[in-house]
Amino acid sequence: MMRKLGARQTIKLGETALQGVGAAFAGYLVLLGCRSAGVTPEVSGVIIGLCGWLGADATLVLLQSYIYKKLNIVSAQGGGEKK
Repeated sequence: MMRKLGARQTIKLGETALQGVGAAFAGYLVLLGCRSAGVTPEVSGVIIGLCGWLGADATLVLLQSYIYKKLNIVSAQGGGEKK
C-alpha cells in the first residue's frame, strides 16, 4: 500500500484489507512459533516487529521450513510426502 501511495496510484479498499489480514495472519504464525520455541515475550516482540518490517510474503517464506519441520511434512521439492 505504501508503494502505491508513493507512486500516486489508486488504493483499493478490498486489496488493502486482504493484505492487512494476510499480514496479521503472518504475525500470528510468528507469535506461535516464538511461543513453541520458548522465546521470551520481549524477544518475541522484536522478532514479530522485524517480520512485520520484512512483510508478510517474506515472513511466510522464512517460516515455511520451520512449519514443515513442526508438522513433519517434507517440502514439495523433497517429494511432498509425509515422514
